[in-house]
Amino acid sequence: MYKDISIIIMAFNEVKIIRRAIESALNLTPYVYIIDQYSVDNTLEIVNSYHLDVYQYKWTDDSTWSTKLNWSLKNIPFKTEWIMRLDADEFLTDDFVNNLNLDNISTDINAISINRRLYFGGKWMKYGGNYPISMIRIVRKGKAFFENCLIDEHVVLKEGRVGYLNIDIIDDPFITLSDWVNKHNKYSDLIALESLTIKGGINRNQFDKATFKRKMNKQKYNCLPKYWRALALFLYRYILRLGFLDGKEGFLWAFLQSLWYRILCDAKMEELSNVINKKISPPSL
Repeated sequence: MYKDISIIIMAFNEVKIIRRAIESALNLTPYVYIIDQYSVDNTLEIVNSYHLDVYQYKWTDDSTWSTKLNWSLKNIPFKTEWIMRLDADEFLTDDFVNNLNLDNISTDINAISINRRLYFGGKWMKYGGNYPISMIRIVRKGKAFFENCLIDEHVVLKEGRVGYLNIDIIDDPFITLSDWVNKHNKYSDLIALESLTIKGGINRNQFDKATFKRKMNKQKYNCLPKYWRALALFLYRYILRLGFLDGKEGFLWAFLQSLWYRILCDAKMEELSNVINKKISPPSL
């Protein structure tokens, strides 16, 4: 157990998976905080059985994951030097729990990047560019915040630099295909809205190398022709990055995430642009 880190777990109607996240976090540290969004299922009953501190965040029309995370950093009275973000569908590996130690980290390192191990259909997606994906999940208290965006928010350092630890967290949504499709349908709405606000370049000094590279790749992708770029991404991930080695689940992941989802995003971008330019009437609700 490592006691100089706090873990915040984001939750909203997570009755199926919240126990797994909580128990893995408590294996590492006693300082575990739940940031709930007024769940209406039995999530809080499970959380309360562990006697954890719960903070309720009220979601408004102006809320995003970024505002929720930044609110958490501001309002929780952390007792530790380090803070880790964990989503409800994620959990820590035994290797992470047994080997995390930040005592000898250089004082100019204010954030730590770790690996995310993605699962789909119960299988680890090792290929297709899915592993390793390094992401900043640990920050020094008071030294970082989350960028203001609608989706795929990243950590921004106020000062210092990012370190890296070769340890994994597991991202396993443990949901049905219908749930996955519904979730990504909502994500595509956010992608379409965000496409209207993307302007200018990317400040290299704000992000670590991995995040900067992902943002640059996203910028390059956005310059490609709509619809065709989704096909190009599918072929790149499934063929060139060997996604086919992940078997049936690898094909489904590449098809759904790289092709279907990206085409849906492009279609909604086009629809929204046409509405704004008054080429078509907005869809009735």
